[in-house]
Amino acid sequence: MTKFDLQYAVLDEDGNVVPATMLEWSTWSQANRVHRVIEQTFLEGNIKVSTVFLGLNHGWEPGKPHWFETMIFGPENTDEMDYCERFATLKEARAGHQSAIVWAKENASKPSE
Repeated sequence: MTKFDLQYAVLDEDGNVVPATMLEWSTWSQANRVHRVIEQTFLEGNIKVSTVFLGLNHGWEPGKPHWFETMIFGPENTDEMDYCERFATLKEARAGHQSAIVWAKENASKPSE
């Protein structure tokens, strides 16, 4: 088993993903709620781009972990901004967050007239 076959992880002080047991992840997760949020960006039209560290491997491909997730929420009362991307590293997650901002700006719903 490689470290990326593991299902739980925490972040060290440098933002590196460190394999963990379920108990270690749970304890870290509770104590570091603020540190799980990597970036949040609020855009015009009540649109929020959010990138977080999950600490749970959401990767479906063997050997390809997904520890981070970027989602777009809004605009209010619509389902038109359907977006979710997952990443293996903090560097990828930060780049993905910036890409999601661009995507949100390009795909934001226009107010109905």
